[in-house]
Amino acid sequence: MSPRSYVTGAFDLLFPALLKFIYTRFMDLKKHNWWEDYVCKNKRNREGRPIVFTDEMCNHLEKHMDSNPDYKPYDINDLYDWFDELSLLKLVLQNDVVKLFKPEAKVFGDLKKIRNDWAHRGRTGEKWGADELKEKEWAVGSIQTIRNAAKNVLRRTDVENHISTHLAKMEYDWIWEVKKPELRSHTELIGWLYNRVVKSVIARNSPVCTKIKNRVIKSFDELKDKAKTPEYVVDYFWNAIKQKSEVGHEIRKHGFDAFEDICAEFADYCYKVKGMR
Repeated sequence: MSPRSYVTGAFDLLFPALLKFIYTRFMDLKKHNWWEDYVCKNKRNREGRPIVFTDEMCNHLEKHMDSNPDYKPYDINDLYDWFDELSLLKLVLQNDVVKLFKPEAKVFGDLKKIRNDWAHRGRTGEKWGADELKEKEWAVGSIQTIRNAAKNVLRRTDVENHISTHLAKMEYDWIWEVKKPELRSHTELIGWLYNRVVKSVIARNSPVCTKIKNRVIKSFDELKDKAKTPEYVVDYFWNAIKQKSEVGHEIRKHGFDAFEDICAEFADYCYKVKGMR
């Protein structure tokens, strides 16, 4: 994929947490009245509402409120179909209801800038573009800012971890697509993964629960049995992360590294020539 596509993916990972943060902040400050105050404040003159509240949104809410005075869109799911990243950021930055601290305001301002850069950047399809390194550096910086928002403002370490993994995968793909280096052998990669993660998890005195141990052993045995090429091992590694199962959480809970934690190291080790990144 293009660097721009990876920034898109990072925003997709951030979006649910961003939506929840904004919804919670509104509910904390305005309780259940914010819809009337900011969407249906004046049916005949909507100029006072934030720009992100479209006529379609207002008409939808007014219709329900007219037919059912008790109707309130309490649920966060009511917002999913109406907003994207830009409208959420505008809602926060342009609205005096959400009182942001200075560090929060800076993070949201940075996110808005990245989103605008993303929107106006040339679409390169599945290619990396004419200036691969420049595109990669832009994408890395953008994804790091998105990850910073998850960590320092939204307080969602799970989202931060997913974005970190996403960034590592992008950097790995950039090396693979642009530099086309030679991979280590499949036996070297399997051995490295065993020593770096699997060995500590399946050790006899490991506190990881038996169910997780058995899953790790079964999966790794299948890898050793089926892997005949380094590409197979690489795909196995990234696919295992994409599953986002409870395995990684259980492993880290006991102080061990999971695949998610060694993405950057794996990307470095995969290639025979060091320093590819």
